[in-house]
Amino acid sequence: MNTRIVRASELPITSRKSQLILDLCQHFGAEKYLSGALGKNYLDEDRFADAGITIDYQDFRHPAYPQLWGNFEPYMCIVDYWMNCGSDIHHVLTGK
Repeated sequence: MNTRIVRASELPITSRKSQLILDLCQHFGAEKYLSGALGKNYLDEDRFADAGITIDYQDFRHPAYPQLWGNFEPYMCIVDYWMNCGSDIHHVLTGK
């Protein structure tokens, strides 16, 4: 797969915030935008819908595992899991 990398500063787009994301999607012909869950706090969903672009929100729920010190701290790197639980990562990633 060849992926062209484009700097936003090279594009004729000067909008900001939610409109900037929408303008970038339109510029590249996107039909769908994948956002983090907090995008719900700032994306103008009506404008995206009017433009024919659907928004999908990531809804990652971090699996808990035993950690050595104190309460569970999510969003650490995979090395944290390995150091606390060993190399059997399959069940954490799949939930099985």
